[in-house]
Amino acid sequence: MGKREENRQKRDQEILKAATTLFAEKGFDLTRIEDVAELARVSVGTIYLRYKNKSDLLKGVLTQFEQRFVNAMNHEAIHQAPYPERFANIFTAIMKIAGESREFPAIMQLAHHAQIEDWVPGEAVRGAIRRIVQNSQHEGELREDVPATHIAAAAHGMVEGVMRHMMTNNDHDPAPYIHTLTDASARWLMRDAA
Repeated sequence: MGKREENRQKRDQEILKAATTLFAEKGFDLTRIEDVAELARVSVGTIYLRYKNKSDLLKGVLTQFEQRFVNAMNHEAIHQAPYPERFANIFTAIMKIAGESREFPAIMQLAHHAQIEDWVPGEAVRGAIRRIVQNSQHEGELREDVPATHIAAAAHGMVEGVMRHMMTNNDHDPAPYIHTLTDASARWLMRDAA
């Protein structure tokens, strides 16, 4: 990667970091592109070179969060563990990312209320789950009688529900939830449990 590309990526990260902070603090309607530019220390024009409008900028923030979850789920070490330890590792990685960002709860709320062109909340995460399930079914570890798409939708819904419950109740200990999700997944998905 050249210096120019490295600088572009660094600016993009600063823009998304500033946008994340402001969207979380002010919400979508009160966040102005000018404020994002000021906080990111870039020109307004620099933001518009990358994002066509404020909705597109929010899409960038949401996509970045989803990509962090996808990267965590796809980490090689997770998939070398035996089942159901693998489930526990995936849930732990997801919960760790959610817990590391103080802005995540507010951004998660925006994700479900924003009308963003060409973006479906959770689509990238469900896609990653589906690929993990398909690979595991191919390896003969998971049940094959339930389509991977259905498992991905249900698993995503369970994790999202747990996160919402934890945020609503200001509960910062993910361990009991990870245990419950792991147990439910093993009972539901493992071939021998079917």
